[in-house]
Amino acid sequence: MRIKNNLFPYPVLNAKETLSSFHNSIFNFDYNENQDSEYYYLDNVHLNLSDKNLKELIYNNKASARIVVECSRTLYRNTFEVGLENNNIKIPIEYLKGPVEISCFIIANENIKEYYSESFNPIYGDYRFNIDKYDILAIDDGYNIK
Repeated sequence: MRIKNNLFPYPVLNAKETLSSFHNSIFNFDYNENQDSEYYYLDNVHLNLSDKNLKELIYNNKASARIVVECSRTLYRNTFEVGLENNNIKIPIEYLKGPVEISCFIIANENIKEYYSESFNPIYGDYRFNIDKYDILAIDDGYNIK
């Protein structure tokens, strides 16, 4: 699921610095891929996240990170919760034929009142935002693989 350059009514941390509403902050995910005749593996999936406010939301279970794996040829789409620690994911290989997109998002698990980060772009000043459950807080449009 690609977000690309969609606009949001609140600041969103994007892996692409030119699309991010944060400054001096990092968000992306890494993994090691492998496969055998039965499964495609995403090993050691982990987030690279520098914003302390988003980390705190994850630690307090007010937000969570999800990997989205999609294959348009087989119509496969699934989400996997990941965290700041390493995770391993395995997907039956028959679900993936041709191009596969892997993206990552941090989403709100609940309504968050007065959402704020010191890393917001300075244009936001001290403004605070009310975030709804399931709103996207961070985006990494990720990788295309075959």
